[in-house]
Amino acid sequence: MNSDGLRIRCEKDIDLKLRDVIIEFTRWLRSKYVFPIKVTVFIKNKYKSKSNDKERFSSSFVIPNKERGNPHIRIEVKNDMYDTIELREYVVYSIAYEVMIYMQWIKKLEFCDRDAEKQANKLVDLFIEERGDDLTVTNKEKKMLELADKKFNNKDFDKAISIYKEMIKNDYYYSGWVYSSIAYCYDCLENYNEALVYYDKALKNNKDSVIYMNKGFALQSLEKHKEAIENFDKSIKIKPSKEAYVFKADSQGRLKKFKQAIECCNEALKLDENYDIPYNMKGQFLYEIEEFKEAKKMFLKAISISADYADAYYNLALVYMKLDDFKLSIKYLNKAIKLDEEYRRYAEEEERAWRNYIK
Repeated sequence: MNSDGLRIRCEKDIDLKLRDVIIEFTRWLRSKYVFPIKVTVFIKNKYKSKSNDKERFSSSFVIPNKERGNPHIRIEVKNDMYDTIELREYVVYSIAYEVMIYMQWIKKLEFCDRDAEKQANKLVDLFIEERGDDLTVTNKEKKMLELADKKFNNKDFDKAISIYKEMIKNDYYYSGWVYSSIAYCYDCLENYNEALVYYDKALKNNKDSVIYMNKGFALQSLEKHKEAIENFDKSIKIKPSKEAYVFKADSQGRLKKFKQAIECCNEALKLDENYDIPYNMKGQFLYEIEEFKEAKKMFLKAISISADYADAYYNLALVYMKLDDFKLSIKYLNKAIKLDEEYRRYAEEEERAWRNYIK
């Protein structure tokens, strides 16, 4: 008596990542179809066609004889084929195609290549859509990446780094992004020198605007502002972003290039006029060049966008001191302290006149 179900058998020399994709696809097929008569898919790594040695793949559906046996599917891959994305796609498509031929056989339909091809293409597209990634990423890699991201979100940066490094060791396809993730973890650990090592590795494979911006931030944190600006400029050249302009403004300000810093803030605001940070930063730079009334306007705009922006309230307190409005200065200072107690320490260091009025 014939048993039912879909089985998979891979020869031991089949690439492990290719094997993972095949197993995942086979499990997915079981969730979509009933296989009333057992069919086994054999994945072979010895391509034996004598008719055309240039072919890299071979697939076939084999009908059992009348006396005994079950049908089976053979997918054969030439010995010298490496695991490539094209190979994964072809093997998955071939399995889907031969399963459609099996379904025609089960239903006692006339074999039709065109129908099988059409259904196989739909199946593969649906599989990729439901898994949420193309076949460059195996299911095992997806789970590792999810675990690493979970560790990162829980601020377990050392564990996240360990998992990301394991993925690189296993030749993860998107290694550029993994290098960038490792670098960002080191950023969070304030190990900026190590972060730079991995940002450089990431940029070898992926000249991405975000990676250049994050590298700039690491350099900025090491007070290497000229180099930081160079990387912010590269980021902006690839894809202008309000964040890159703000980071660049910060470095320009630390180099006392206040007019250039103000211009960077203006560029950020062209991209998003409701972005509170560049208003606050622009106000700080205007304060530095003693344009106090204009600075005040920027700080007020910042808190109109974000009512809990403690730094903007503190800056308003400073600018009202310069404008000789002590009452408003105290009002905004106490608001800043209410939002963030750290500003109490800043106030005690900054202005002696405030000390007896801090709540």
